[in-house]
Amino acid sequence: MKLFLAPLLVLLLCGHAGLANAASGREAITLKEYSKVKNEEWFKAYVSGAGRALGFANAVLKRRKERPLSCEPTDIPLYQQNFLDILDREVKFAEQTSTATPDTEVALLLLMGLQSTFPCKP
Repeated sequence: MKLFLAPLLVLLLCGHAGLANAASGREAITLKEYSKVKNEEWFKAYVSGAGRALGFANAVLKRRKERPLSCEPTDIPLYQQNFLDILDREVKFAEQTSTATPDTEVALLLLMGLQSTFPCKP
């Protein structure tokens, strides 16, 4: 079963990256591009796909009894707008505190935002 989940996660990540790539001609979106693309529908789908993929990664980690990347509540589903709001807060924080470079990918900022919004208890 473990062998099945890893390729599935890769396919999901590639599928959403392919959507963004087809729409924008890029594979990754960086902090310096964020303000230009944040209202584009393809970008919203990209962020939603990245958020869902991180959720799938968490599910695999939990199943393996490993520490998840973040600890979202299980009784509240996260939707596209949730991921966009979390990313936007993290981008503002990164810009205010200089904790990211202009070349930092927004998918990494989304992960950092999920970790600060839903930290795992030690």
